[in-house]
Amino acid sequence: MTVEHQPPEVPVPQAPRWPAPQSLWDHVNRTLSLAGPSMAARMGILVLFTVDTLMVGRAGGNELAFLGLGLTVQMVLMMIAIGFMQGVMILTAQNFGAARYRRCGAVMKVGLVVAAIIGLVFAIVSLITESVLVATGQNPELISGAAGVAFHFSWGMPGMLLYIACAYFMEGITRPTFAMIAMVLANILNVGLNFIFIFGWGGLMPPLGAEGAVIATSITRWFIFLFMLAAVLFAVDRRQYGLEFSWRQLVRPYYLGLTARMLRISYPMGIGQGLDAAAFSSLVIMAGLIGAAATAAHQITQNLVTLIVMVAIGMSAATSVRVGNAIGRRDPENVKLAGWTGIVLGVCFMIPGAIAFMISPAAFAQLFTSAASVIDISKGTIWAAGALLTFNGALWVTLGALRGTGDTLMAMVLQVTPLWVISVPLSAYLAFDMQYGAVGLYYGLFGGILTSLVAVIARFVTVSNRLSF
Repeated sequence: MTVEHQPPEVPVPQAPRWPAPQSLWDHVNRTLSLAGPSMAARMGILVLFTVDTLMVGRAGGNELAFLGLGLTVQMVLMMIAIGFMQGVMILTAQNFGAARYRRCGAVMKVGLVVAAIIGLVFAIVSLITESVLVATGQNPELISGAAGVAFHFSWGMPGMLLYIACAYFMEGITRPTFAMIAMVLANILNVGLNFIFIFGWGGLMPPLGAEGAVIATSITRWFIFLFMLAAVLFAVDRRQYGLEFSWRQLVRPYYLGLTARMLRISYPMGIGQGLDAAAFSSLVIMAGLIGAAATAAHQITQNLVTLIVMVAIGMSAATSVRVGNAIGRRDPENVKLAGWTGIVLGVCFMIPGAIAFMISPAAFAQLFTSAASVIDISKGTIWAAGALLTFNGALWVTLGALRGTGDTLMAMVLQVTPLWVISVPLSAYLAFDMQYGAVGLYYGLFGGILTSLVAVIARFVTVSNRLSF
């Protein structure tokens, strides 16, 4: 083995390859067994935000608007950072499919270092939120409340990225259950901390409203990192995966090369997810210019949509791993089957949520608030989001299939270009020029997401048909 392709200090243990699926049903079964825990883990991340939104909505005043505006910059940075970590999952899955287990462990170690560095840098950068909101002409009262939210989000960011590095490694070796368990425990902890920090339960703290919710979530993020690190160290064969750690090891040529390769794969996903999140954050800014009620309605709708879309993102992750395993086995036929199986299953999972949003938008809005003005706006935004939900979910899963092949740069271009060229200007036009208000923001998303979906499907067909090993 040469230094470019293998950690130089240890040999690869001899082990059988991960066997190829033998039928379409085998593909469906494997995808669902991997996707179930992956979807639950990703939904768990959003359940944290949804619970925060539900509980902050009961805190009164403009706390819900503070939360929405305070997360505008942070969510963009978080999505960029998470994108940079996806190389951990892709490289781990490809090496696992090829039975190169120590290379999986090397990816894990590099991923932890990258997560720590990016988390620290982005935590510092996220403190510019107040300046961004001032520059966009937001209400001074909203800016004041949002600034505290942004600060307390920042110190939890490194913990979240370290958790993701561990979780992506475990998913890449087809052991996603630990991430699901971590998120179940996280949500239980988060609810208890929310009562203390949001409402000052038991007199332990003064009521902190939106700031309190984010303090609770940041504490929870560090907890789930420690849980997942313990899972990696004690539930995985450390010798087989080469998980011994030393700082000297990381400056050796193999590890430096692996870091560069991971970043080459990951940076398009980081940029893509950042631009995607920025496009949606621009809608928050537009909603803020419409008014506090529109901002609260947008926050409610985005929480609902993102909660359901996390199912698609979980299926996307599973599909990416399945495609990556087939790439590692040098098996082009199963690359196609793994990709299309995930895409079809993803669409099937989206349809019930889309129907529910369109049938009962008011009922969903009333879960979050009793304010009549917010509920009235939310009915329109939730219905429009439901109409778009299936297409958005299909887009995410197809992106996962394409990323599993390693074609991450084109996936990024096809994801974000239609959003910025079509969706953002169309949303602004419908919301302000046509005076549709907050509902117009969601109508504007249709054109960009549909264009992106068609382009990404075409790209996956092209890439999977021309694979040769």
